[in-house]
Amino acid sequence: MTSDRYAGREAITYYRKNGDVIRISFKELRQQVDGFAKGLIKLGLQKGEKLGIVVGRRYEYIVAYFGAVKAGIVAVRHFPLLKADRLVAQINKVGSAALVIDGDTLTVIRNAVPAVEEALVPCCLQPLPSKERCTSTVIYPSYALEIINLTEKHDFSSLKLALIGGIILPSPILEKLKKVLTPNIQNAFGMTEALLVTSHVPSDPVDGQVQTVGRPIPHSEIKLVDENFRIVPVNTEGEICVRGPNVFKYYHGDEDKTSREKTQTGWFMTGDVGVMLDDGRIRHLKHDWN
Repeated sequence: MTSDRYAGREAITYYRKNGDVIRISFKELRQQVDGFAKGLIKLGLQKGEKLGIVVGRRYEYIVAYFGAVKAGIVAVRHFPLLKADRLVAQINKVGSAALVIDGDTLTVIRNAVPAVEEALVPCCLQPLPSKERCTSTVIYPSYALEIINLTEKHDFSSLKLALIGGIILPSPILEKLKKVLTPNIQNAFGMTEALLVTSHVPSDPVDGQVQTVGRPIPHSEIKLVDENFRIVPVNTEGEICVRGPNVFKYYHGDEDKTSREKTQTGWFMTGDVGVMLDDGRIRHLKHDWN
């Protein structure tokens, strides 16, 4: 087991908003995961029940997720940035037996769910000083302009890789990003239904990295089809469809939506439009925002 073999090595280094940093070794992570799992069992949760996790990019999410898995409980992640009404509706639809919610999200939905505090499972660690700097990051295209404007307050010189999801940025913005962040900017394509990434461009030339979303990752299939679900020729626009072990099985409690967006042979129809080039790379043209 990794936690035994590398007990003293750092498993997580997490920076809080106030600048403090939390370091957790594999041994400490295992102890916290085990403790969290025991806490869930003590609360009365049974194997197979659902635990809703409404936690942002915090190390507590990792503890909660693996703790639920350790206890045989289904971990269900809810996106904490949803509006309160949508978030509450999603939670109610899933039917979780308990919730883990971070402080930021709690303030948003406290009025909608008065008893939400009763579901909190606190996890406290002592912050320690650190000098590490980020070497890679993932950014959303919509954040590109904001990042460019942050150069006066932040130093991005440690970055070696910046990964952008999906949309091909206009050349002027891309060139500014390359100067601000790093010359090594790569595109990827993915969605929640396929564990975020289905294609990537780690080994393509620079032009390929910034003009396409690359080729399918191992064990992932991608094809482009017309309105009759027939594969379109290369260099022809079509809907991007993906299939593989990373693709979801079904939408919870929504058989109709599942049948509309996923075929019986396992192809998920993303609704996004793209073009497959002669060399197998995919140029992503348009998102389906519905």
